[in-house]
Amino acid sequence: RALAIENLLTEDEGVLINAVVENSPAAHAQIQVNSILLKIDGVSVNSPSGVVRIIGSMVPGKMVHLSILLKGEYTIVSVSLTNSKK
Repeated sequence: RALAIENLLTEDEGVLINAVVENSPAAHAQIQVNSILLKIDGVSVNSPSGVVRIIGSMVPGKMVHLSILLKGEYTIVSVSLTNSKK
C-alpha cells in the first residue's frame, strides 16, 4: 500500500514485483524488486493471477513489452518469454 501511495497509484493498480529469479528474462531486462508491473503488451494488470493468465496465454519466444514503475519513473522493458522450469 505504501508503494501505491508513494507512486500515486490506487491499491488495485499494478502488481508489486517482490522477487526476480536470477538469470531469468526479467533479470536480464534489469527488472528490480519493488517495481510495479502496470501493463503487459498494453493490457493493464492488477493481480498476480492476472499476470499468470496473460503470460500463460502467450507462446515461448514471444517478445512482450512490460510497463514498469520504479521509484516514480515509468519505463517499458522488452522481455522474451521462455518455458518455465517445472
